[in-house]
Amino acid sequence: GLLELRILFETENARLAAINRTDEQAVELKQLVQQEVETAKEDIDTLTELDFQFHLLLAMATDNLCYPLLLNSFKQVYTNLTGIFFSMPSVITTVLALHKELSFAVEHRDEKNAVKSMKSLLAHGEKVLKEIITK
Repeated sequence: GLLELRILFETENARLAAINRTDEQAVELKQLVQQEVETAKEDIDTLTELDFQFHLLLAMATDNLCYPLLLNSFKQVYTNLTGIFFSMPSVITTVLALHKELSFAVEHRDEKNAVKSMKSLLAHGEKVLKEIITK
């Protein structure tokens, strides 16, 4: 249930962020990705917080006030899961590459590729989650 909801919600966030983002938000998104890249892979707490800020900024860029509120209501569950994901260095590499892709799409107001990148990001998360559960 929660994964399906997240797919609907986050892909819509990506699409609307590409359409409605301000120039400042495009710059902020790029800066967040840069911070993620510069953070040591062992610093899971910082990476987890930056990941949440990335998704929150996307939600804010939609120009729909309900979206950041909704995302904030999930913060505890969200950051707990991300922290588990980021204990695997290969996951961090994939996530950061997809964040870069998504940030680029939003910056260029490319809603199709923003949605595509978000779907890849969520599919990757779901795959990792299934691997963790079946261990």
